[in-house]
Amino acid sequence: MKRKLRYSIALIFCLIISIQTVQVKGIAPAKPDSLRHPAKSGSNQNDNLHGLSKSHPYRLSIRYKYDHFNKIFSPWNEWSIELKHQIKWGTLIGRVNDASRFSHNGTQLEMDAYPVFRKGTYAYLNAGFSNGSVYPNYRLGASVYQAIPAHFVLGAGVRSMFFASQNVVLLTGTISKYVTNYYLAVHPYIDPNKKNQSVMLLIRRYLANSRNYIQVMAGAGSTPFGFNTNQDLTRLNSRNIELLLKKDLTSTFLVEAAVGFEREEYRPNTFRDRYHAEIAVSYRF
Repeated sequence: MKRKLRYSIALIFCLIISIQTVQVKGIAPAKPDSLRHPAKSGSNQNDNLHGLSKSHPYRLSIRYKYDHFNKIFSPWNEWSIELKHQIKWGTLIGRVNDASRFSHNGTQLEMDAYPVFRKGTYAYLNAGFSNGSVYPNYRLGASVYQAIPAHFVLGAGVRSMFFASQNVVLLTGTISKYVTNYYLAVHPYIDPNKKNQSVMLLIRRYLANSRNYIQVMAGAGSTPFGFNTNQDLTRLNSRNIELLLKKDLTSTFLVEAAVGFEREEYRPNTFRDRYHAEIAVSYRF
């Protein structure tokens, strides 16, 4: 418990230092988007995906996820707290994850960055650390995205996770398109070492603005695209579907709720059903 507390204090301290540094230097956030959704936002597309603006350049979120299995396994629990900050060149995110799997507990520190290089070109960068047995000891990720004509976006990247027992490298990509108030995307995931692959399909319907939407996500394959913990290594194949809703409660509070079902093959010809529910509350300031 003391170790987890030290992790949280260290991350919050680092975030406070970065916030104060930005404020002292007078770096202005990117311009807000006054349009309905990111498809029409031009160079501000990356910032609007995170629900940040000039008047609200920070967002603090608390998230809880619960996984229930129909046999063998006891429920899994995961908490996270994160702080997002919009700066001149993109978005920074600091996060603390804490998970309980069987009799094991683990805490992970993560940092994400979404730098914008020019209009229509941006990237995703990720780094994480954990000294427990649940999460990878280290994780690194990077993707580059490019908007092309007709509201298409193409992307390609890599995810690397370094566990005590083995290392995992996944190649990933994105083909997405905005159609009126809809966002459609296909994400392939490939493990080049094991020659495994998966695909995820996403359909999102924007509501009042880019922060409010309903989303359906479905996927299938032998490479888990929700890969984050040591237990994900045991899956041989899976099919899943998830329904998610994001909604503004007020001008500063945002709520997110999701439910999902997954059919997993965790041993050859042996299957289990996983049901999950997730809720998050965010405050913009």
